[in-house]
Amino acid sequence: MTIFKKTLSLFIISILVLSNIFFVDANYNDISRYRDITREEAFIFIWQRLLQDIPPSYKYIELNYKDVNKNTKIYDSFQRLVYFDIIKNINTNIWLDKTLNAYIFYKLSSHILDRDLINEFSLKNLKSRNSNIWDLLLIEEFLKKENNLLIDDIRYEKEILWLLTREDKTRFEIFLDVYRTILSSHYDRADFNRDDMINAAINWMLESINDPYTTYFPPREASDFIESFSWEFEWIWAYVEMETPWDFRIISPLSDSPAFRAWLRWWDLIIEVDWFEITKDISLKEAVSRVRWPAWTTVNLKIKRWDEIFSVDVIRAKVSIKDVEYKELENWFFLIQIKMFWDNVFSQFKEALEALNKSNSKKVIFDLRNNPGWYLESVVDMLSLFIEEGKPLALVNYLNWQVYYNSKWYDLIDLSNYEIYVLQNSWSASASEIMIWALRDYYDITSIWEKTFWKWSVQTLREYITWSTLKYTVARWYTWLTKTKVDVVWIEADVEIELTKEDIKNNIDTQLDYILKNY
Repeated sequence: MTIFKKTLSLFIISILVLSNIFFVDANYNDISRYRDITREEAFIFIWQRLLQDIPPSYKYIELNYKDVNKNTKIYDSFQRLVYFDIIKNINTNIWLDKTLNAYIFYKLSSHILDRDLINEFSLKNLKSRNSNIWDLLLIEEFLKKENNLLIDDIRYEKEILWLLTREDKTRFEIFLDVYRTILSSHYDRADFNRDDMINAAINWMLESINDPYTTYFPPREASDFIESFSWEFEWIWAYVEMETPWDFRIISPLSDSPAFRAWLRWWDLIIEVDWFEITKDISLKEAVSRVRWPAWTTVNLKIKRWDEIFSVDVIRAKVSIKDVEYKELENWFFLIQIKMFWDNVFSQFKEALEALNKSNSKKVIFDLRNNPGWYLESVVDMLSLFIEEGKPLALVNYLNWQVYYNSKWYDLIDLSNYEIYVLQNSWSASASEIMIWALRDYYDITSIWEKTFWKWSVQTLREYITWSTLKYTVARWYTWLTKTKVDVVWIEADVEIELTKEDIKNNIDTQLDYILKNY
């Protein structure tokens, strides 16, 4: 393939993404953690979508699986799979409630469709993760396109004119002609960097759609962005990210951390670390390494907050941070502080509710201040500890798909026996907002401080052979009972209480004190 074609393939891939064409060979890790599907859901999907044209004699097959009940959809699904010799009919447990490895899902789908849906670039990723809702979407899209799945660069070029509308063809031909002309006839053509040209074209295209959460990362920035999920400032305790060059930004300072006490805030831009400037040539690793030093030392950060630029000294500390902390307070109050919806948050939250159940408290405070959210599945599990089975919690609208999140009902505690208060602020986002809305839907609550962040879009990642990555919006979250699209509606606080810089410096929790003294 020519250099021109290799470079052009990046732009074509982006065009295809915007045209809603999907590729199984990409990495589909959802940064908002798409819900993993169970084995039962996966096999029923295969039955409904892939195994319809089959003689009725399959129904005479007696299954030997221990945990697959007769007269159910899943029993019928396995009869079909056994009929086609896709799986073996042996005396074992299927464990229907457990997840199914993504590689197995695509292997089964490939066998049924008689088309190889797995290539060398996707193999490692598929084996390392579970199948999820996005995988079902991909197979759906594959079937809709009548097996016109694009596999290699040659087919990209053959199919592109068929995929685009007549107007798109004209636009694309203009783009190609401009690109060709500049590289062949511009006086300074020898100085041009083709990757920079294509990257700029992609970024310009994404800027035009006006979605701040859709971003294209060239290879180095992509690596930094992926690693930012696991990075944290080890000694000042604030989550960070670097989505684009120069953009070394605080996602959230953890409550009662050195960063929080220094009045660092969500979305603060760090432009210097100890007078070392953060430029486009500085990676996330290098920037973080300059913040990490032994505890009790001081780091000077130059911060840009909107139009204001200022410097702040932060004293590093070694702190043990849990996702959930709880304690009994005066006046029959019980405080549960949820700092982040990570993997371990459910077990810690369950422990907190068990402690609440055993206490003499009559009032519970859920502290979601500075909690940027994260995993939707975690908050659904947490809400299922006290909201009845089947009760709707959230609705996620994809382009051609809806996902309904209902309570799983673990029946741990009856919150109707308590007065409920919520501490929230403008850094309470995503999963935090789902929890607040669900509490409002099913209980009489009082919320304190200020309106929330209103981030209710869902993003996924798409990685390319060049190691570049596209992060783009694939869905919107809605509250269930009111069907409110919270991308444009903040969750307003019932009582607004100001927290000043002096309060933070003097370790005074104005909002919590207000609840304790007035309720």
